[in-house]
Amino acid sequence: MEVINLQKDIHLKVVPYLGGYYPMNEQELLARRIKFYCEIRQMSFYTLACRAAVPLTTLMHIVNCSTKNPGIFTIIKICSGLDITITEFFDSEEFFNIEFEIE
Repeated sequence: MEVINLQKDIHLKVVPYLGGYYPMNEQELLARRIKFYCEIRQMSFYTLACRAAVPLTTLMHIVNCSTKNPGIFTIIKICSGLDITITEFFDSEEFFNIEFEIE
């Protein structure tokens, strides 16, 4: 992933995709991180949902990015199910210098 400077003060997080780039929003960053930890632990989403005591539908909505703003306590429970701290979860270049939209 790299940051492309579109204009003087506008930066866009992007990831390589089919020879080009596409923007990545916060939901996609969370989904990618959950998928990453599930893959390295060889854990299904069902197993994670059970270990985290989070409904499978809630987890799937986060993973497929249909949940716009998952709660911090849900993310903490997911981290617990992955057997990592919330600090470890967010300790990735993807989350550094993230820009939030004010709605």
